[in-house]
Amino acid sequence: YLQHTGDYQGLVILTYYLVYRAMVRAKVALLRLAQKNLSTSEESAIQDDFDSYLALASKYISLKKVALIITHGFSGSGKSTHTGPLLETLNAIRIRSDIERKRLHGYASSENTQSNLNAGIYSSQSSRQTYAKLAEHTKHIITAGFTVIVDACFLHHQARQDFYAIAEELKVPFIILDFQASENTLKHRIRLRANNKFEASEADLEVLQHQINNSHPFERQEKHNILIVDTEKEIHINHLSSTIKTIIEKQYSHRE
Repeated sequence: YLQHTGDYQGLVILTYYLVYRAMVRAKVALLRLAQKNLSTSEESAIQDDFDSYLALASKYISLKKVALIITHGFSGSGKSTHTGPLLETLNAIRIRSDIERKRLHGYASSENTQSNLNAGIYSSQSSRQTYAKLAEHTKHIITAGFTVIVDACFLHHQARQDFYAIAEELKVPFIILDFQASENTLKHRIRLRANNKFEASEADLEVLQHQINNSHPFERQEKHNILIVDTEKEIHINHLSSTIKTIIEKQYSHRE
C-alpha cells in the first residue's frame, strides 16, 4: 500500500489503529465470555483470545529498536530482490528510489519514461530531488516507529553522508547493506530484466557503465557501518536478518 500510494506520512497513525483493532477484538472476547451455557473449554479458548489480543496491543505500543538501513550497489546487484524478503523479518518499511523517482514526475512504477542517461527523470536535478524525497520519507517512517530500508544505489559519498546525518539526528543505528556481484553478473541480470514489463528500474548497460565509472568508494569512517551481501552466493534471509538485528542491538548498547 505504501509503495503504491507514497503515503509514508500516514504511518504516524498506523500504530494507533493497530492498538484500536486489537482492543476491539479483546472487547469482543469479553462479551463472548458473558454468554450463557459456555463449556469450560470454550471459556478457556475465549480467555486465551482476550489475553492474546491484550498482549498484542501492549506489544504495539512498546518501544521499538528501529534503524536506518540504506543499500549500496550497482544496478543488477540484487538490492530490490533481497531487501524484499527482509521486510517481514525486520518489521521494516522499504522505500525504492526507482519508484519514488517516477512518482515525482507523475509516472507509474512500471511505466517506461524513455529517459536517456543524465536526462529526463534521470537528470542530476531529478536525482537530487529523488534523494531529498527519500530522506523525507525516511524521517516519517522512523518517527512512526518503524525500521526503514532505503533501496537506492547510494554510489556517491555525499548521499550516504546525508542519510547518516538523519540517523544521528534521530538517534537510531545506521547500516549500509553493500550488495556485490561481478560485472559480468550485473550485465547478465540487466539483460534479463529488460524483458520484465513490471520492472521499475530502467537502468541498462550504458547506465551500469556510467555507475561504475562515477561511483565513490567508501571512506574509512563509513566502513564500520557496512554489511557486505555477496549476491552471487546463496542468501539465507533469516541469517542476514539475524546479523542485522545483532548490529542494531550493538549500536543501541553503545549509545546507552
